[in-house]
Amino acid sequence: MNILSDPNIPLIEAFFSELGDIGYFRQETFAADLKSADILIVRSNTVLNPQMLKHSNLQVVATATSGTDHLPLDWLAENNIPVVSAKGCNATAVADFVLISALALWPGEVMPTDLRLGLVGYGYAGRAVAQCFRSLGFGVSFFDPLLDFGCLSEPEQFEQASFEEVLSSDIVSIHTPLTHSGQYATYKMLSHEQFRLMRDDVLFINASRGDVVDLESLKYLLAHKPKARVVLDVWPDEPNVNLEVLNQVSIATPHIAGYSLLGKYRATELVYQGCCKLLGVEATKGVGSLLSRNIGASRQRVGLELSVMELLGDLMPVRLKSENAMVLLLKLLLPLFNPFQETNSFRSCLEQCSDGLDVVNQFNACRHAYRLRPEIGCSVWQQGALNQADQSLSWSELLGHLSLKS
Repeated sequence: MNILSDPNIPLIEAFFSELGDIGYFRQETFAADLKSADILIVRSNTVLNPQMLKHSNLQVVATATSGTDHLPLDWLAENNIPVVSAKGCNATAVADFVLISALALWPGEVMPTDLRLGLVGYGYAGRAVAQCFRSLGFGVSFFDPLLDFGCLSEPEQFEQASFEEVLSSDIVSIHTPLTHSGQYATYKMLSHEQFRLMRDDVLFINASRGDVVDLESLKYLLAHKPKARVVLDVWPDEPNVNLEVLNQVSIATPHIAGYSLLGKYRATELVYQGCCKLLGVEATKGVGSLLSRNIGASRQRVGLELSVMELLGDLMPVRLKSENAMVLLLKLLLPLFNPFQETNSFRSCLEQCSDGLDVVNQFNACRHAYRLRPEIGCSVWQQGALNQADQSLSWSELLGHLSLKS
């Protein structure tokens, strides 16, 4: 069995060495590298098409990502080539991103917990975000017409609502795949009509796919609702980022919401498990056991069994009812991901671009250079217990040095 992998996917040899011979492709020699491969493992930066694959003898195409819009799914199905993905691998990291962005952008000393979070899309990431906010006492509603309620453990805790009702929430967060066909296609599903329905002071977050938003309609939101706060991790026509929009949004990042160290490890584990199932081989390895062997820590010690909801429930017993609790939460979370610093860095990378090609190259460079962050469940062991933290830092002191460039 010949396994051909993207060279930047971690733990490939640790997981796949017993399944066959491992090789790594280069983009410039991809066609030649592919000829002898039985299993191909890619990331989202490798966009496959039928022309590239038609002369291969692939048995499995795998992607170490949650999304699959970079794969020719119809062609693969027609040619009986199964697809393995890592759905849900980065859900916790995305939830971290949304939570920290929302907390950091909220004005005032205390974020009121009578606000409502509206989710468009309720898959792995949407559910992780919902668990975060519900654990802090927020109301949550979601719109997902394709949802299989059988996959939810406690569906009665969550409120399904209409698209219009969700869009009227205080915080609107998007977590859908990018689809171009069907009754509920998501391509440019957020246009003028949807943005007009949003509150004037909405906090709008998109950490799914950039092209679910219509660019001109997004400009409408920014122009006509100046109190709105917009967080974009993904961009219309990505990686060709619109510089006008880049400089107007509150938080801007280069498609890294799901970039965590454990998320990357988890993606490789899920791809390994999927390939083993297709090949009829027992999956004997897991991220926890590999990390335990490598760094001498138990599975729980590295935070792999601690859910976001459980962690925040422990950290926030007062449910954000005091200033100290709010300050403490941000003190714990900002070292993991500082959205203002990331925004300044991203803008600095793109502000000197001379043309569209330069923007694309700089966007890809920023994304590639991003340092993988730990997840909340991992950091609690490093930050120390709640009663050991210094609660003397005020909210204004905490965020005072984090202000965006004017």
